[in-house]
Amino acid sequence: MQSSSQRCDWPHQFGYFIKEPIDVVLAITSSNDPLNPNAHKVGPAIAAGCACILKPAMQTPFSAMALAECLFEAGVPAQCSQIVNGNGTVGEKLVRDKRVAMVSFAGVAKTGELITRAAGIVPWWRVPTVHNGTDRLC
Repeated sequence: MQSSSQRCDWPHQFGYFIKEPIDVVLAITSSNDPLNPNAHKVGPAIAAGCACILKPAMQTPFSAMALAECLFEAGVPAQCSQIVNGNGTVGEKLVRDKRVAMVSFAGVAKTGELITRAAGIVPWWRVPTVHNGTDRLC
């Protein structure tokens, strides 16, 4: 990742953007396409230097486990990527954990709204959600 500067319209001032890991990313995925969303959420988080917790839908835990195996074989340290299986109660506890810096969700709008409210993460853009195939916040 690179940082960059940008010229401002004000004299003697400039903007500077620092791109750095944001610590722990929680990725929650739905059951209708079990492997792609898992890879699309975990891969960029790890590439950006973040630790990632993947909470797949409880109907599709095996695709997440297969992804974890691939990550392990590729040399990703175990502490950088964790898989947590379980129902919505498990997901809610993860979302409410203050050590989670960002929550990424793909699924139905009702659940996305509950996650956004429960996360309590400020700023709100650290909870990107995808509902019914459309990207609402990112």
